[in-house]
Amino acid sequence: MAVGYFVSRAVAELDEGSVAFHDRFPVVRRLYRDIQEWTGITPDQLLSGELPGARGTRNAVLAIRSIAGQVAVHDVLAESGLHPDAVLALSLGITSASCMVGSLTRKQVFEMLWHRRGIPETPATEPEQGVAMFVERDHEDRSALYRGRDGVYLAVDFGRTVDGSRSVLLTGYKAALRELAMQAPDIMTIMATGKVAVHSSLQRHASEFVRAHVATLEFKDPLIPLAACLGPRPLTTGEEISETIWRNLVATASIPNGLAAALSLGVKVLVIPGPSMADRMIDFPVPTVRVRQPDDVEMAVAAVERALVEVASASGAGDPLAGEGSSPPSPAPSL
Repeated sequence: MAVGYFVSRAVAELDEGSVAFHDRFPVVRRLYRDIQEWTGITPDQLLSGELPGARGTRNAVLAIRSIAGQVAVHDVLAESGLHPDAVLALSLGITSASCMVGSLTRKQVFEMLWHRRGIPETPATEPEQGVAMFVERDHEDRSALYRGRDGVYLAVDFGRTVDGSRSVLLTGYKAALRELAMQAPDIMTIMATGKVAVHSSLQRHASEFVRAHVATLEFKDPLIPLAACLGPRPLTTGEEISETIWRNLVATASIPNGLAAALSLGVKVLVIPGPSMADRMIDFPVPTVRVRQPDDVEMAVAAVERALVEVASASGAGDPLAGEGSSPPSPAPSL
């Protein structure tokens, strides 16, 4: 085990790198043509078109756009001889990873994402939902402020960085988040664009909708392990991946747990293919290579080879793809 990929949802609605990959590589254009066949969404709509007005359809298109960009870079890297030995996945990235590890076909994944446009809207009578960032500094622990608090949920734990800070994403009812922010205005920010309490029990209706569709799909045991950020143990069966896809909508995501799973597999270097949300917020414990533009591909392949050689040298191993090795060198390469 050596090379891991890290996938999460992208933040930007439009990604210039995805457009550039589409323009340069035939394998990417084939992927987008396939996606159009499976969903009816044209390459222009995914890469540069305006988004639908209806929120459910808009969210589905955004998810497809994000995952298409990642799978496209995955394919280009594969043509250059670079393949993952495991995939580390956060949030929507778990769905992306399910086809990268071979548990679902791409057709199944993109049709599933398009099916999600039918997720019922939150009833208008329900209180308004929101999202907030909560950042602890200097190794402090102020989690008691939000743990067990009515209407507030720990959605994503990004873990601590080398400077001792720790970022978490909180979701829940906006009124409860605002009340909490008044108690900790120095470390908490309500996000203006966050309107859905992701990774919380408030999304149980969405989770049940996805669960019903997932039950109709045949999940194969993955060809390589999936380290989902929902627990410290890698997923190695189709049944585990099936459950994780729908449970992801209501469960807390934890980068430390996902990294523990990836490291237990012997991952020595991480590649981040295409658009990604969380990678800049994380201090990865292994060298990290980002592939955002076509010109990154050749450098990425070389950087991975170099990182593996450095890890093997530090561990005394002769073959960079063999053995467990010891701690990776620092600083990590970043493209």
